[in-house]
Amino acid sequence: MRTKTWMSCVIFLIVGFWLPATGLAAEPEMVIDFDVTPKGQVVQLSMTKGKWGGKPAVLVKAKVKNIGSQPIQFKVTCDFVGTDISRGFMVPKVGKPLLEPGKSKTATFPFPSNETPRKMQFKVVDFTLDD
Repeated sequence: MRTKTWMSCVIFLIVGFWLPATGLAAEPEMVIDFDVTPKGQVVQLSMTKGKWGGKPAVLVKAKVKNIGSQPIQFKVTCDFVGTDISRGFMVPKVGKPLLEPGKSKTATFPFPSNETPRKMQFKVVDFTLDD
């Protein structure tokens, strides 16, 4: 019985020191600068590591809501500050009906990178062909 207790303590200590060293500890916080039109609202923003086209990528998902009184299309851009990585999308996509008031759509931004950025700029502007 003493041997099992002793071994449990040793395993607990090994795991306690090994897990943080393997990258399972929390990643450092990041700063996100938002610039959002008064007609739009970012209702959800998430970032995960995954694969895009079979290559490692950071996937940023943004859900944008139309809080204006007219149907609209948004131009959404996401920049990783300090890198040359930037992506932009139309929400809803080009050729789709405009986003009705009170409705929301999601855009996924794939960034080919193994590193999670420390700073991100996120911009949402209302888009018309007159711009």
